[in-house]
This record gives sequence, C-alpha cells and structure tokens, in this order.
Amino acid sequence: MQKLYAFCLVLFLLAGCSSTPQSNPHFSQLHRARMGHAAVPIGDQIYVLGGSNDSGFLGDVEVIDTQNGQVRQLSSTLLPRRYFSAVWDGKESIYILGGEVQRKDGLHLERRVEVLNIRTGDVSFAPNLPEPTRMNAAALSHGEIWVFGGAVASAEGITQRDLVAVYNLQHGSWRRGPAMSVGKDVELAALNGQLYLVGGFNGKTGLKTVERLDTSSQSWHAEPELPQATSANAVASCDNALVSFGDYQQMDRILFWQPGTAGWHQLPVSMIPARHAAAVQVKNSLYLIGGNTGSKGPYVGAVQRFDCAELEAAARL
Repeated sequence: MQKLYAFCLVLFLLAGCSSTPQSNPHFSQLHRARMGHAAVPIGDQIYVLGGSNDSGFLGDVEVIDTQNGQVRQLSSTLLPRRYFSAVWDGKESIYILGGEVQRKDGLHLERRVEVLNIRTGDVSFAPNLPEPTRMNAAALSHGEIWVFGGAVASAEGITQRDLVAVYNLQHGSWRRGPAMSVGKDVELAALNGQLYLVGGFNGKTGLKTVERLDTSSQSWHAEPELPQATSANAVASCDNALVSFGDYQQMDRILFWQPGTAGWHQLPVSMIPARHAAAVQVKNSLYLIGGNTGSKGPYVGAVQRFDCAELEAAARL
C-alpha cells in the first residue's frame, strides 16, 4: 500500500509540474478584427487604434475595459493607417506616429502626427515626423516621445532605417536621438526607466538582437539575444520581465526574460497564434490584442490575457 501511495504521489507531482498554465487565454473580443494596429493602456482601459483587415485600412478606436472585458467604440475618427505606433503622454492625449495609409494612387508613408484627446474625443495634429516610417516603435521617457526605426520609401524600394526621433512634449519640437546599431523594423517595451528593443526585421531576415537604451545617458547596451530570430512580434513588460509574443512564422511562440538573468526562455504557454498584434500591461496582466495569421488574413479579433505571475512560474518549469 505504501509503494502504491508513493507511486501515485509521484504521478500527481509530475502531472502538476508538466501542466501548462492558463490553457485558455481568451479574455474578450474586438468589434473588428485587425492587424498592424496600436494599443495604449490608460488606467484600467486599453485604447486600440487603427490597423487593417479584409475591409481595408481602419481609422476607428475601440476601448477595452480590463475589469469586465467589455469593448466600446469611440465616435472619434482617425486617419486610416497601419504599421504605426502610439503613445500616451501621461495626461489626456495619445500621439499617433508614422505608419502607412492607402490613397487613390497606392500606399504612402504618413508623416502627420495625430493627437487624440481621450477626454473630449477631438483629434488635432502635432508637428510632422522628421521622416515618415512604417513599423516603427515608440515610448514615452522623461517627458519625451522616442520613436525608433521602421522603414522608409526610396527609389530602391522599402529601406529599414536606424533613425531615432525624439519629440519634446513641452517645446513641441523634434530632435535626433542616438541611432540604433542597424536599421530595422522593431518592437519595444519600457521597463524600470529603460527602453528595450526586442528582435525586428532588417529588410532581409528576422533578428535575435536585444538592445537597451538608457534615455538619461542616451547610451545603448547589448542584452542577451533571443533564442531564435524574431520579427512581427508584440513586446511588453510584465512586472520585472519582458515578454515577446509571436513571430512572422512561429506565431504561437512566447519568449520571456528577466533583465539581470542569463537569457530568454521559450514558455510552455498556449496562445492564439498571431503576428503583427499589440501587447500591453495593465496591473498584473498582459493583454495581447488582434493580429493576423497570413498576408491576406485571417485576421484576429481576440483579446488574450496572461497573468504575469503565471508567466514567471512557467519560465521556471
């Protein structure tokens, strides 16, 4: 009997250790599936802006209430665009930066910077980007909006840039920041006052590179590389860690890293496959929003939620 009890106990422990946390991350659903959009967390709400789907480019705004999962649409209308970034100024405005728009004569890169007032719903314009880019990444740091990389149109076609443009909110002016090590489309997350650029695409291949920018000293630092080249991913901070969701090809891959540790972990955690999605943190959870699984769809309307503590526990398995 004791041997049988010991055998059953071992099976129980093994089953518990091999279990995958949070097998169903689906939390809510957008009114309109989309990819190439931006998501901005403000309090308990997430503003989802623009993007595209099989109906074309989108200029609407959906707001997710993370307390109950309800989704509402704003009456505000933006320039229909995709592959752009958006940043909250910490007060009442969201700045919408770069991306591409569809005009009668084809696709164009967008230089205009829209400003959405979340209190009034009004849309105004800030000074234009110094150089319009698609698939850039942006974050707020020390009262300035930092915009990284992306691609520009040239006679040779689409070219990835190492450009860093910095917008001073107080003075309403742009300046150049310290250039990235290589031109690329990129995703980033802010953590403990530092900006981390994770993976990306240099115009030919995905990248393993992880770079950290200290905006106070304006100095770049190399961090542990990703285990696989990764592009078209969504990146967010999760408590004291960074999480990368998806990849252009491996759309269900989740990578996890805590700064100061040796390297990244691929997590045994399920997700609805997606690339060109958006990820943000609200309180102790990460939200992965939208995306696509093919160049012409299908498009993802799911809002997925992941508990930060569970992701950290999965990294220790």
